[in-house]
Amino acid sequence: LIPLDNSEIQINDKETFAIENNIKSPKKWDAEHPNLYKLLVSYYQNGDLIYHKTYDFGFRDVKIKGDKFLVNGKPVKLRGICHHDVHPLLGRISTPEYELKDVLLAKEANINFFRTSHYPPTENFLNLCDQYGIYVEDETAVCFVDTWRREPYFPGATQNDTLYTKRYISQLKEMVHDHKNHPSVIMWSIANESRYGTNFKISYDWVKKNEPTRPVVFSYPGMAGDSADVFDILSMHYPPIDGTKDEFGSKVVNFNNDKNMPVLCDEMMHNPCYNFRVIKEDPNVREFGGQGLDQIWENMYDSDGGLGGAIWAMTDEIFMVPDTIDGFKKWWGFDSEPALQKFQGPTVGSGEWGIFDVWRRKKPEFWNTKKSYSPFKVLETEIIRTNKRDSILIPVYNRFNFTDFNELKIEYTFRGKKIILKNVNLLPHTKGNLFIPVKDINPGEIIVLEAFDKNNLLIDKYNLRLKKEHETEQNPMVSGTTEVSETQNKLHISCNKGIRITIDKKTGLIENVKIGNGTMKFSGPYVNLQLEGKAIDYMRFHMDDYGNGWKKKYLSYLKEGNNTIISVKGKTEKLSSIDYQITIKPDASITVQYSFGKIPKKRIHEVGVKFDLDKRYDSLSWKRKAYWSYYMPGSLSAPEMSAPLYSDTANEYRKKPKKEWIYDTKSFYYNGTEKEDIKNQLTFVAKATKENILQYNLYEKNGNRITVNGDADVSCRIARNKDGITLYANNLIDYFNIGWGNYQRNITLDKTYTNKSKFLLITND
Repeated sequence: LIPLDNSEIQINDKETFAIENNIKSPKKWDAEHPNLYKLLVSYYQNGDLIYHKTYDFGFRDVKIKGDKFLVNGKPVKLRGICHHDVHPLLGRISTPEYELKDVLLAKEANINFFRTSHYPPTENFLNLCDQYGIYVEDETAVCFVDTWRREPYFPGATQNDTLYTKRYISQLKEMVHDHKNHPSVIMWSIANESRYGTNFKISYDWVKKNEPTRPVVFSYPGMAGDSADVFDILSMHYPPIDGTKDEFGSKVVNFNNDKNMPVLCDEMMHNPCYNFRVIKEDPNVREFGGQGLDQIWENMYDSDGGLGGAIWAMTDEIFMVPDTIDGFKKWWGFDSEPALQKFQGPTVGSGEWGIFDVWRRKKPEFWNTKKSYSPFKVLETEIIRTNKRDSILIPVYNRFNFTDFNELKIEYTFRGKKIILKNVNLLPHTKGNLFIPVKDINPGEIIVLEAFDKNNLLIDKYNLRLKKEHETEQNPMVSGTTEVSETQNKLHISCNKGIRITIDKKTGLIENVKIGNGTMKFSGPYVNLQLEGKAIDYMRFHMDDYGNGWKKKYLSYLKEGNNTIISVKGKTEKLSSIDYQITIKPDASITVQYSFGKIPKKRIHEVGVKFDLDKRYDSLSWKRKAYWSYYMPGSLSAPEMSAPLYSDTANEYRKKPKKEWIYDTKSFYYNGTEKEDIKNQLTFVAKATKENILQYNLYEKNGNRITVNGDADVSCRIARNKDGITLYANNLIDYFNIGWGNYQRNITLDKTYTNKSKFLLITND
């Protein structure tokens, strides 16, 4: 409670009035400590109450000092995301329910900054940002002026047209006057991705004259040139991970610039949505992007001038139009942009580019965002002992702006016992160590470390393992032997437990496997070599498949000890030199060593081998070397997990899903609006590539299984084919068409590539 010096004023006939009060030492507002005060305003006329309202507001100060953005005198970093108003059934609209969902989900994802792209938010949304603590870049509804998508964004080139000046200024005035009392709003944006002109200069000057307490952003600033004074923060869209880019003459190097001003990448790390063939085929493309986000945020955070960024985007841009409405393509505006027509049927929009879907279900991008943006950063999860050997030393980084670690609840769990660490002090923006008093941990045992904020919201979670000093690969001896029998057209290799592998002499490839009284299809290995094809546009490419049209050139076999080795040479329509060496051991393990020759120097998508299976498999499990030490339960790419291949619940168009996103089998946007065919379509979690495999298992209902073994050197995925399932074992993968500054490996091969994959056929007894 703060008593006011002047709490009443006599109002004459003037439209405006002001009350001044000298308020000393209020609790200040920032996104980590959203301290709010209430102001009750009452207006009486002739003793009668005419107006009565309570306002929530906060005390905070925003300044720019050189390349630093200061809140209450301290430099901040903005862990942001771009926010659209999207309702799954009502379209481009905000509701209190979904606005609250978005703010709470942002806090859960360690997001502390919204860019309101590309129009101002509602009053309720800003109230929630004030209350829960999220910074806001408030953007006026001026977009793509004389740059991209001119026809849908009619009339296009208005930046110097005096006939439009009032339109520029009127909506700007409305935004500023309506939102200037919100402490969450820390900057104004006067346009998105527009060509500079006098109307933007007039807009900037109006803001600086009428509301000078906040800086102004303009994108693209490079189009304004060096002489134009129209921005206080350098906006940069989609920089590469190292933060070095020239955008229309506006240059940044490691997120620093020669103008000595803060750099805000208020669009960055565009989530996949346009490369829709890969999206439909392999949902792991969404997990893959997390590596880039982690790296760009690490580089940005440690850069002097890097203020922060905003991921594109928070929710999928999907509008589930009732399928009874005609003409949706025309009114959506895509008749003038046929290259962007990706949607199927009446589900329209720009694509599934969110870290949440339209129902606010968490996608793989959510966990990547939470981990990448984590202000409680453990720098090493392979841990070492201290010299005293009575505790574990954990190097950590406090990436909060205002919060000391002593404000957190930090606890660890070891051998089922949960213990809270006391007196942990580490100032914001500094590195230090945690000491966990564990004396007798053994190599391979896990310590689970968790940090919670004052509202008991999980900030981050890590699995910590004692680092092993020496690790040797185990290659146990296999007892028994293999026996070869031969007919005119077949080779039969008999292994232990009655397993028999049949090879077709005409193709030189494995045809099937007999286990017990049954025979299962295990046809291959086939070439899987997918290279960059013709560009559709800058972020979409056709894929050239070099595996079609296999023809055998040569086949031979020999016994080597207890093993049988089959040598095969062949070609495909586009690949003239292919060599296989297939080694079969007594335990029915199969090692496929392959060599592909005369490969053109193009970027690769996948390189490996594949086998065709029948359709009787119903589940899978895996163990893998994962990017994060800990994943939330039910993750698409957890280090270790089991999952069904098919869903037991079908999503229906325009009805709220009853299952998690990973158990979907289709997208109504990319695949049409028919009800899910859950008996025949694989779930997202099943068909997504699992990278860096240690073991990958496909199970039949009777318990028989196919296993792929690896040393984090193979990645596996499955896909439905006409008759069953195709199993892919790839030694190289990349999503080079993810684009937008995201992480890409951009691998090319030099004429020849050789590697191997290991399969194991296991019976249920």
